[in-house]
Amino acid sequence: MHRRMFLAGSALTIAKPVWARAAGTPSASPASGAFAHPEWFFKPIPPAAVSGHMVMFGSRKEYLAQRIPTTDYLDWPDLDLKDSSATSVEAWTTSTVATLHDHGIAVGAPLTICDWGTAYAPRLFWVLTYLGSNDLAILNGGMPAWIAAGGDIESGEIVIDYVQIKDATVTPNAAVLATIDAVQQAVTEQSAQFIDARTAAEFAKGHLPGAANVPFLANTVDSSGGVWKTAADLNSLYADAGIDLSRPIIPYCSTGVRSAATWFTLAALGAPKVSLFSGSWREWTTDPTRPVET
Repeated sequence: MHRRMFLAGSALTIAKPVWARAAGTPSASPASGAFAHPEWFFKPIPPAAVSGHMVMFGSRKEYLAQRIPTTDYLDWPDLDLKDSSATSVEAWTTSTVATLHDHGIAVGAPLTICDWGTAYAPRLFWVLTYLGSNDLAILNGGMPAWIAAGGDIESGEIVIDYVQIKDATVTPNAAVLATIDAVQQAVTEQSAQFIDARTAAEFAKGHLPGAANVPFLANTVDSSGGVWKTAADLNSLYADAGIDLSRPIIPYCSTGVRSAATWFTLAALGAPKVSLFSGSWREWTTDPTRPVET
């Protein structure tokens, strides 16, 4: 059994949300063949990848079977946001910061996120971006890329001895979250482009009016959930789907996990107004009077 020291546990002060230009809202669009944020894609070159703080994002089963040494883990249900009403988001913000601290993650501190080749790492990236972090990266290609690069791995149970993280002031970046009210308004006014990141089969059963279907795995090479496609290929992917990156875009899926990869991709490309409908299809369909297309 492994044992290591890490940071965790704290209180926080939550400042009012601001519509700030931050990690999810790049200030300028790059040339079509380049990413606006290449620094968001961490190359799996051991041992450099473990010189900074890293966290695994996925299930406990995956974590115990195979992980990068010195890492803790979180899974998406730990950070789930089902209701995007103002009171719910405020409560979620408080509980989420506490959960992050319990896993040694301080809002605002540098962090690299690695998944197991699922393309789920952007969900934690988005959560931290919403909370105000802007020094983040994902390990491009996840655990399979790490292993292919010759990185060390460990497995089995681990005991983590935590010490205190200093109290923090959290200023949510409201620009990267599309609430249910904002989505309802955008549907009514046709003021944003919706991207449904679910599978084609899910999309066919029902979707938001006017949405384009671009499954989240289409952002990765061979639609495998691993390494991201080039910026040129991704620009072509969204252009072919009729998406104008200069206009407001709202990705969604079933629970806001898969569509976080879409949000991440579009923001990395330089889309200036992309916000994640974290409540997604689950929240939209809680009211049967909301319009649905098939």
